[in-house]
Formats: sequence, C-alpha cells, structure tokens
Amino acid sequence: MEIALEFITTFILIYVMYLITVILRKKNKDKLKSRNEIVYLERKYKLKIKDIEMKKLNHLIALANSFIITLTFVIVNLIENVFLKILIGFLMLSGLLIIIYHFIGKYYQKKERITKDV
Repeated sequence: MEIALEFITTFILIYVMYLITVILRKKNKDKLKSRNEIVYLERKYKLKIKDIEMKKLNHLIALANSFIITLTFVIVNLIENVFLKILIGFLMLSGLLIIIYHFIGKYYQKKERITKDV
C-alpha cells in the first residue's frame, strides 16, 4: 500500500511539473512540434505530425514520460545496492521508453489508417 501511494503521489507531482514547465508555457508553443519525442515518432513510425492534434499528443507524451520516470523511480528505490540501482534504472528507463513509445507510435499509425479509409 505504501508503494502504491508513493507511485501515485510521485506520478501526479511529475505530471504536473511536466505540464507546467513544458506544455503550458507560452514560449514553448512553437518548439512543441520539434521535441525529440515527436521527431522520433515522426521518423520511426512515419507519422504525419501536421495531421495529429498536438494538444492530445503532448498530453499523451506527458503521461507516458511521467509514467516511465515514476515507475523507474519507485522500482529503483526498492533496491539497496547503488551499482544495481544505476544498472536497473538505466535498463528500465531504456526499455520503458522503447516499449511505451512503440505503443504510442502504433496507436497513431492505426489512427491514421482509419482516417484514410473513411
């Protein structure tokens, strides 16, 4: 129960901070389309970013990044050995980034196919 509470509070805190510092800033509105995550999705999954609603995509990326960081943080906190913390943290972070962005890319590929068929 304690771990679940730690996960939820950390997730909410990271998501709100990400929302304030990245998505809601007026200065960043032009830069949001050229962020690394969006460029990766555009190149790897051949998505047409101009056809995607940027507000929803940015919130989805914020949720994904918050989940990745929070899960890695909570799991690494359970480990005592510092070397293992670094190793497992790096492996988890890399693996989760690849897996979750794969799902996001496939979701938008499928969504593009559906809109082309209609």
